Amino acid sequence: MKIRVNVLFLLSILIAVAGLSMFFLLFLKGESLLPKEFVFSPKDGKKIETYTEITPANFKELFEVKEVLKASVTPSMITVDRMKEVLEKTLVSPLYPGEYLTTHHVAESVLVPQADEIAYPIPDDWWEVIDWTGRIGDIGQVWLTPSESLRKWYEQQNQNSANVKGTVTQDPLFSNKAEINITATAGTSQSYAVVPDKEERPLTKPFFENVRVRYVFDSANKQIRNAEGINDRSEGTGKPQNVKLFLTKKKYADLKQAIEEGYKLILAVDNGVVSK
Repeated sequence: MKIRVNVLFLLSILIAVAGLSMFFLLFLKGESLLPKEFVFSPKDGKKIETYTEITPANFKELFEVKEVLKASVTPSMITVDRMKEVLEKTLVSPLYPGEYLTTHHVAESVLVPQADEIAYPIPDDWWEVIDWTGRIGDIGQVWLTPSESLRKWYEQQNQNSANVKGTVTQDPLFSNKAEINITATAGTSQSYAVVPDKEERPLTKPFFENVRVRYVFDSANKQIRNAEGINDRSEGTGKPQNVKLFLTKKKYADLKQAIEEGYKLILAVDNGVVSK
């Protein structure tokens, strides 16, 4: 009986020692034994600014790999196997040292304003023509065209400036007849009722180029898309009526001034092609 008690006592001591050893092992190296995941953080502890575009060429210059517990990885965090999800995109908020890159930090580059841009909604009555093939993310040109009221104003100006002079001479051989010689001169170098093509208000070249389209909506404020099952952009889900463009404050002010002077706008899209 005494031997049995001694054996049980020794066995309990061995179990206690094994338990304490396991405890200390987990305490000292437990984290290293848990599953890990690899995520991205700003390289060299440097802040990455808003509007930074992430490309395959600069990714390694911007980010470094960090090892974290897999249990701490949130669904929005970009892991090594999800790196492609942020390529060719732009930061919409800064990434600070110690933070991890997530899907919340980025957006499609074509949908993010540059540092000096704002997405301006362009009033419906500013447009003369909106390209039927325009879609979100397109790059295009904005042209000016004279409104009917502006054309009539220039027509009136031309009429007022026209100077018609007449001279009457009498032929001495035929004293009972008069020969009327009329000379007409125009007081303007412009053609009759034609709006001039000026450097600050060009009509033969785009007013603005490489303008990015943020939204294209129909009259019901629904985004215009290609018709279902059709790749041809001319077959859209509606007629474009409302457009929002990325513009600087200066360019928007120039557009507004041109409208106040009597011009209308034409939007021609290049379907994402930047003009050089």
